[in-house]
Amino acid sequence: MKMKAAKIIRIITVPPVMAGSLILILALCRKGMFRGAGDIVLSVLSLMIIPVLAYPLQNVIPGFKGKGRDGQRKLAFIFTLFGYLAGAVIGCLIHVTADLQFVFNAYLLSLLILIFFNKVLHIRASGHGCSVTGPLVLLIYSIGPVVILPCIVVACAVVWSSVLLKRHKPSDLAFGGLSVIIGCAVLLLIGLLIR
Repeated sequence: MKMKAAKIIRIITVPPVMAGSLILILALCRKGMFRGAGDIVLSVLSLMIIPVLAYPLQNVIPGFKGKGRDGQRKLAFIFTLFGYLAGAVIGCLIHVTADLQFVFNAYLLSLLILIFFNKVLHIRASGHGCSVTGPLVLLIYSIGPVVILPCIVVACAVVWSSVLLKRHKPSDLAFGGLSVIIGCAVLLLIGLLIR
């Protein structure tokens, strides 16, 4: 029963579901965050749809076809980077609200820091940890303290399920989460400096 619960938690906290949950909650709870349907469509495309396209397209992209789970993960990183970059750049070009631009920038910078941890410092940082922490931190930032307790519950459930299923060590998840915290802190600092 515990293993089944852990698998369900892992499935419902995959990056696109977490990003979709963030977009939905912000659309419902933060008036003025999105200027209209176009901003929501951009958010869904860049944070959810483009990253997910890596999975069905793996079988048709040369160099990734037939590479199994490892090839799928590498391609997912590429598509995710492209999606997050597209959101940040297009958001800037069409002048989305400052709060939505912060979300796009936080997603992009967190991913870049995650890549830096993994590829440059050779510290294993969990993409799942990053993709769960990001929406939770952004919800707390955007909505306030009222969401802290539910966010802590979700974070604890993800750590428990990931460790139980032996997908990650606690340190992997911690570094994944740290990439988001560093990214958001850098963006807030930049915001203070350019005021």
